[in-house]
Amino acid sequence: MLGNTIKQKYKGFSYAENDASGKTIDAKGTTVVNVYYNRRVVTYQFYFWSDGREVLDQKMVGLYESTLASNNYEWSAAREWHESSYNGTIIIFLDVFLYDKDLVKFYSASADSGQYHYYHYKQDKDGVTYYPQPANTAVEGKNP
Repeated sequence: MLGNTIKQKYKGFSYAENDASGKTIDAKGTTVVNVYYNRRVVTYQFYFWSDGREVLDQKMVGLYESTLASNNYEWSAAREWHESSYNGTIIIFLDVFLYDKDLVKFYSASADSGQYHYYHYKQDKDGVTYYPQPANTAVEGKNP
């Protein structure tokens, strides 16, 4: 009866249960069966290299698609963060728990150097408008 519904996969969610037990499906289509899903809990861990060893700098935990701010976190612009390894993709700003996995690790070999100015503006849900103030600013004035 609920085979296809239970097998359906949704990014960031996993099937939990349904309340079909004891219900008779009415041919008129008036029977309501609730299907419940759990939202994935995502953990971000930030590591940096110091004095010849790896140090856990920070750990952030939040529900899939929740914002860092709603979980009382702020993206750290003090270091250059790489996804999955010290040579991984550079992540300059992340505001939401968007990864569809339980644990995501970020690595930094050193504090930022060079000169750069990043201003990150969030787009409103309408897909057109941007908020007037930057969501995050990373400004570094060191010379290499």
